[in-house]
Amino acid sequence: MSARAEHIQALVHLMHTTPRPGQPAVLRAWLKNVESDKGEQWNTEFGTDSLFSAWTATPMVQGLYEANRAVLAEHLEGRDGVQLVEVGAGNGELWRDPRFATLKADFMAVDPVAGAVEQAEEAAKAHGWNARGVVGAVPGVQLPEADAIVCSLTLHHVAGWDAQERARHGLTGPGKKEALQAMAESLRARGGLLLLNEADIHCDLSLPPGDPVLLDRIVDSYVRRCGMGLVRAMHGAPEHLQARWFTILCEWCVRQLDVADASYADRDVYELDVGRWMDLLVEGGFEIVERRNTDSVGLFFQYVCRAV
Repeated sequence: MSARAEHIQALVHLMHTTPRPGQPAVLRAWLKNVESDKGEQWNTEFGTDSLFSAWTATPMVQGLYEANRAVLAEHLEGRDGVQLVEVGAGNGELWRDPRFATLKADFMAVDPVAGAVEQAEEAAKAHGWNARGVVGAVPGVQLPEADAIVCSLTLHHVAGWDAQERARHGLTGPGKKEALQAMAESLRARGGLLLLNEADIHCDLSLPPGDPVLLDRIVDSYVRRCGMGLVRAMHGAPEHLQARWFTILCEWCVRQLDVADASYADRDVYELDVGRWMDLLVEGGFEIVERRNTDSVGLFFQYVCRAV
């Protein structure tokens, strides 16, 4: 048995035999004994050889993309000259699909990382679309009128329900609600759709640094569901993917426990559970047309919304 297989077997055993309150400690101890190629930091590299590229190949993310592609293909069928916006551009993988090959579109990608914007523009230009990118924070970027906005695993990086909650915790600027209101304004004139993808877990500002509940929810999202989903996906996968997924498991899932001790400003994960996302979408100016889970571990949900 390889060292990697032994580490995975040990992790699965620990997760199945350790009572829930003791899991963070055993996870940290497990990580200290594991050697993995740390690679790039989370959400910093987006090229074809990046860990992010390997992340997009996981069944969890592929399910998310497929759910989005199905809705977009139906919504945009028969339309010419559509306006598309992707908020949180990732690596453009969503758009690399033959269903979009005949679509005539103007495309805008928004992301705080230049490399992500470049990858999304490249995917759009492969279809002959007019593409432009904006490097900037998600709230605050001026959005054009759009037929569809896709915002995948992005809004949870915005701390706080709204600007008022942010101010109560010493943070300035807009929160999730203001970002959604801007998207609703962008979509309203053309009767467009918002496709929002987010995880079902609450770890926003109402849970302070060091709170045991916050730590448990980080474990639940990143290890019990995402991490164990990666473990299942490794069975039978090509060796190069197994190796990269193991690195993601170690460095992007288990090491994410450190987030629970970070300051409000440094947490970088401000997720909401399904009920809170639904309430926030309504407050942000949307009617939820459809909601569905898109993976086998009950982690990611798609919200198809229309501005009202």
